[in-house]
Amino acid sequence: MIASPQTAKSQIEVNSEQYFKPFSGKRIGRIHIQQLDVFGPSLQDTAIVPDNWLVQAGNGIHVKTRNQVLRKNLLFKTGDIVDPRTMAENEKLIRDLPYIKDVSIILIPDQLNSQIVDVHIVTKDNFSWGFLLDINGNKSARFDLFNQNMFGLGHEFSIGTVYHSHEHPTIGFRGFYGINNIGGKFINGAFRIEDTYRKNAVSAMLEKRFLTTKTKNAGGLSFNRVFRYDYLTDDKVMKLDTTVSSLNLDAWYGHAFARKAEKQAVGHFIVAGRLFSQKFFERPTVSQQSNQLFHNHRIALASIAYSKRFLQKNNLVYGYGITEDIPYGDYLELTSGYDFGEFYNRTYLHLFYSKGMILPNYSYLRFGLGAGSFLYHNHFEQSTILGEGDFFSRLYNINGHQFRQFINVRYIIGLNRFNREYLTLNNEWGIRGFKTEMVRGTQKLTVNMEAVTFLRSQFYGFRFAQYFFSDIGFIGDDSKFILDQDFYAGVGLGFRIRNESLVINTFEFRLTWFPITPPDMRPWTVRALGQPKSKFNDFLGRRPEILPYR
Repeated sequence: MIASPQTAKSQIEVNSEQYFKPFSGKRIGRIHIQQLDVFGPSLQDTAIVPDNWLVQAGNGIHVKTRNQVLRKNLLFKTGDIVDPRTMAENEKLIRDLPYIKDVSIILIPDQLNSQIVDVHIVTKDNFSWGFLLDINGNKSARFDLFNQNMFGLGHEFSIGTVYHSHEHPTIGFRGFYGINNIGGKFINGAFRIEDTYRKNAVSAMLEKRFLTTKTKNAGGLSFNRVFRYDYLTDDKVMKLDTTVSSLNLDAWYGHAFARKAEKQAVGHFIVAGRLFSQKFFERPTVSQQSNQLFHNHRIALASIAYSKRFLQKNNLVYGYGITEDIPYGDYLELTSGYDFGEFYNRTYLHLFYSKGMILPNYSYLRFGLGAGSFLYHNHFEQSTILGEGDFFSRLYNINGHQFRQFINVRYIIGLNRFNREYLTLNNEWGIRGFKTEMVRGTQKLTVNMEAVTFLRSQFYGFRFAQYFFSDIGFIGDDSKFILDQDFYAGVGLGFRIRNESLVINTFEFRLTWFPITPPDMRPWTVRALGQPKSKFNDFLGRRPEILPYR
């Protein structure tokens, strides 16, 4: 059983550092890790012993995370002084691991020395094996088998096959292997290979991200060799007439200037640099004024950023009952660079600001504003202006069920963009279930609203949620006010099923009606699909990027 201090830790809608503050300044004594079975016990009641044979079989098959793997993910050691922020961020770091369902770090005062606290860490794994199955009638299908904690080492592995009756190759495959926290240095590595009708490519990467407010150094290297790619943009709707083949090389490094503990609330500055190279081997015919998206180029970027990040504990936001760490704070970034192009060179500059707030009623609000452009001979190219906002309400109780409202707003406009560079409203880029080649533009406004009811019933760890949604979008060129542009919408309802002890995606059944449709779309869609869990926007340092236009 967990000692009584766990009761205070079960609180939600509180600052994640609150529990640790009474222990601030005390010295860490012994560190003990307790690993729970995947099925049955919980952080709130570790004594539950399942009596169902299927649950017992699942616990028997699962290989628990090795103790040394968990220890190398700790940000503290015996003899260190307790820092509330480090403790709270360490919980989030472990909880964000793909093979961990939840974690609780409990501090227990030493009975003989009041200046020493022992650390009791309780973890609960996810069941590491999972699969993904997506069938679209007799036209196409996809199947993936994966393990996110091979042999308890924290390694990720997946292999899958993709089928399409009207494409070549008809049957394709893809594979992935990833290693988290190599050598305890928080460096992740990954290798990926794919040969499907959409793409034939191989890639590898090593990267250490800014994981906490005390991460001083971060950086990464990546290699991406694309032998065949047939689509112009990531939404994979518009197919190219010419196959594209390319090599991308990427390297970046960033350094955060740490502040003293008493000044952590003020935030800190981060500088970062990046070199990126893209070379095409097969592509459409190019010239200075045509097919600029397929020009060979090298770009150097440098950024200076101000970051201030805190954490708030909550649940039933994107998860289904587990503890969730909600980042909030400020992030201001100035990025500049120089693009060494195939036909000419140009400079780049952008400014971006994002702020997240926990409102007095425990609702959440985040907004972001950005503007950036390339500059060539005093002429702006590929300019982007964007504004975005995310909101979710506090958790309401309705007849024993719990309810939240979500609203996401995004506006983006591109000025002097290249030919064939456009925005769409397809799926995650605007309206869920919307998919067409005929609706595109250089500016758009999208509003996504969703009312989610988390049902109190559960079945063998599976939790259920029903939701109603409304997605609207305005899209067109940059010659008119956005509300005078073409209007589209999707409204509907859906049902989600998720088991937080499993690594499989959330199963979602969705019915959507589109009041206005282009000629290549039907007004109704019914989809059953697996959806990855959404993630919160963070306010830590990052790799320098071109301001996104999508």
